[in-house]
Amino acid sequence: MSRILFVTWDGGGNLPPATALAHELARRGHSVRFLGHATQAAQLRAEGFEWVPPQHARSFDRSRDYHPLRMLSVFADTGLGHDLLEAVAERPTDLVVVDSFMFGAMDAARRAGVRYAVLEHMYAAAYRSGILGGPMGLNLRVRRLRPQLALDAAGLRLLMTLPELDPAPAV
Repeated sequence: MSRILFVTWDGGGNLPPATALAHELARRGHSVRFLGHATQAAQLRAEGFEWVPPQHARSFDRSRDYHPLRMLSVFADTGLGHDLLEAVAERPTDLVVVDSFMFGAMDAARRAGVRYAVLEHMYAAAYRSGILGGPMGLNLRVRRLRPQLALDAAGLRLLMTLPELDPAPAV
């Protein structure tokens, strides 16, 4: 069976889609582990998942750090990308599933040739043209992360919504 590493962040509402998918993959016999912010460790371990502690990622705690500037720095965090590469080097994986806001991790996987999928937990129209067309996209481009390239280079986009609810045309 496959070895899968999920890369996430302590955003709150983004974790249930990731853990639902991870539980289903584990039920089917795949090996699943998580890398994210330290504040997520207890919850993920309680759900039965292996936890990969971050060594280089910026700390983030949704109970105190939910500020736009802080979140922009977390979304562009290349430290999480470094942690992803170390985790894959320590124990090879068949696929890395990266939360759609973790552009530092996506960029690291893309540059290293690591096979990854993007877990998108929002509407494509709001995400690709809205959010990435505004301050978040500018922040990422200034940091040379090339968000559209990172999304397009993913082997798979996992959209956690119903197509008929998304106002964007099929991509």
